[in-house]
Amino acid sequence: MTISTTTNRASFAGNGSTTAFATGFKFFANGDLTVILVVNSTGVETTKTITTHYSVTGAGVASGGTVTMGTAPASGETLVIVREQAYTQGVDLVENDPFPSQTVEDVLDKLTIMTQQNDSAITRSLRQHDGDTADIDRLPAKVTRKTKVLGFDSDGDPVASTLTLAAIESGSTAAASSATAAASSATAAASSATASASSATASASSATASASSATAAAASATSIGLTTRGDLLKRGASANERLAIGSANKVLTTNGTDPAWGQVSLTAGVTGTLPLANGGTGATSLSGAGIAVLGANTFTGTQSLADAGSISISTPLLAGADHTFTGLSAQMLAGGAISAFDLVCIHTVTQEVVEADASAYATARVIGIAPAAISDTATGTVLLQGFIRDDTWTWTAGSTLYLSETAGAMTHTAPSTDGAFVLVVGVALSPDVVYINPSMDVIEHA
Repeated sequence: MTISTTTNRASFAGNGSTTAFATGFKFFANGDLTVILVVNSTGVETTKTITTHYSVTGAGVASGGTVTMGTAPASGETLVIVREQAYTQGVDLVENDPFPSQTVEDVLDKLTIMTQQNDSAITRSLRQHDGDTADIDRLPAKVTRKTKVLGFDSDGDPVASTLTLAAIESGSTAAASSATAAASSATAAASSATASASSATASASSATASASSATAAAASATSIGLTTRGDLLKRGASANERLAIGSANKVLTTNGTDPAWGQVSLTAGVTGTLPLANGGTGATSLSGAGIAVLGANTFTGTQSLADAGSISISTPLLAGADHTFTGLSAQMLAGGAISAFDLVCIHTVTQEVVEADASAYATARVIGIAPAAISDTATGTVLLQGFIRDDTWTWTAGSTLYLSETAGAMTHTAPSTDGAFVLVVGVALSPDVVYINPSMDVIEHA
């Protein structure tokens, strides 16, 4: 039987119900077929296993055989059947034996099939155009082309790119971001130009009005007698009047009817907690009932507490706010990613904060806790001593808390592994509030 078709592969669109697929080409053994299932949306290919995923009938039949799948290919999947004849020759013709015509024809058929396989592989590969006058050069060596992009030089020969694939992809992302930013900038510039034109028109009108007003004011000032620099114009009982400039360090006050220069009474004119009776100038210490500081403040110089003085945190349990803290904190540079509420220590080499861990002495020297996550190489807040709350905690009130052998974690139980290090980091004030005060004593468990 002749090989009358050049077909070497067949593909079928899945529909979720069809399981039998005719090859349409001759093959000699069931193992000569490779069956591949392709997911169309992603291009992911899975080579199936005979008897496990499919069966084959019709080996040696000129018109081809049938591949029967155990599970029907679904819609959106493509089944590909490829003939892959082994490149071997197992026929041994014995001299003076009768001529084995069928055997010889099978050998010729196999040679034809191998030729068709080679032609299919060549056709599906990159090829040089027949019109090129010179042969293409070889690919660059593997060590030269790895992580690079294939390109072609001025002679049309293959070369490896100077930039790595990662650098090229990074540049494409940056270019796309730049293009988006440029478009936004252009839109903003157009809006700004329109606003500027409107503003210029309004400014011209305002300038005209201001000139008229200035002229009128000058005439009024001259008639009233504003004679000294700093004089003010005030409204009297029935007409405009001059208010002469006041003396140094005086402020403009009023009795509810007329303005006058004077000094504000700190006793009668100021409300709130202000215990510095001399007006708050030249003071080097704080006294009285106390000063309430609201929000973030920066103190410069030396702040002193007198005998029996104290700094009081009024609500140490922070009962009204989750994920808050009160106490002494510092801004510190992270030497690795740190999760919120992780205990931290100082890295012995980089001098940056990293997650603390009771497994080793170098990481067991806790200096505080991170109230919020800190990214690697970023600067974040570390609570060195104070109160911190997390509503997901379930501590036993009054219990001592230790550094855990799990990086960054606190635990009720002191580490018991030989070679681990025991360090007290604080006390649970309630199930969700901890007083952080890391001990400087690190004890190795033996």
